Amino acid sequence: PNQRPMWRMNAWYLQNNDFTLEIRDHLTQYFEQNLGSVKSPGTVWAACKATLRGYAKYRVRARKWARDLQ
Repeated sequence: PNQRPMWRMNAWYLQNNDFTLEIRDHLTQYFEQNLGSVKSPGTVWAACKATLRGYAKYRVRARKWARDLQ
């Protein structure tokens, strides 16, 4: 009941080389832009995870939308 929720990424994302490169670039840019903005790197990491969650969901929706157009 008092446990913090764990964030897990679908294994497909890690097996897809193109998406893995996109995530690496995204993380690099995010940390370069935001690491000095707060004293706690954990806060930056939590915000980055939230950003990635939205990014990953957007990518899935875009892929499904493109598939439906075909």
